[in-house]
Amino acid sequence: MSIALYSEIWLNSMPMIEDEGSVGIGASSAAKGRLLASIQLLSPQSDALYQGIKVKQIVLKNAEQQWLLTANDDNDFDVHIMEQSYLQNSVGENGESYQSGVEFMLRDGPSWAPESVVDVMVTLVKSGKEYTITQRDVMVNQVF
Repeated sequence: MSIALYSEIWLNSMPMIEDEGSVGIGASSAAKGRLLASIQLLSPQSDALYQGIKVKQIVLKNAEQQWLLTANDDNDFDVHIMEQSYLQNSVGENGESYQSGVEFMLRDGPSWAPESVVDVMVTLVKSGKEYTITQRDVMVNQVF
């Protein structure tokens, strides 16, 4: 099984609109200052990667803390099947092109510093076998 892991992590610093209609920080902007992450599993095989795959957990870890998300009946991941048109623009480190992919969106994470470095680990089960895929040194971006 050949699967690549590609992650983007960012700190949400966008202004939020309050319940009263003013811009600022308040009860309705609980997500401000929290991490968001796009975790993509990509495969050069044309068979649908998302068929028969179960993600058990996703861990994001910086120097001091970790953000652990475990899939269960109450907390499934927000999953998007990646369009072929998007995958045509995705090329791996060795020049391989990806034919199938799945994206997991993680929201409301911890408040980590922008430009800090994070390791991402995904544990998944496919065809009855468990795999852990790691991407190291992913930088936390900041969105204004």
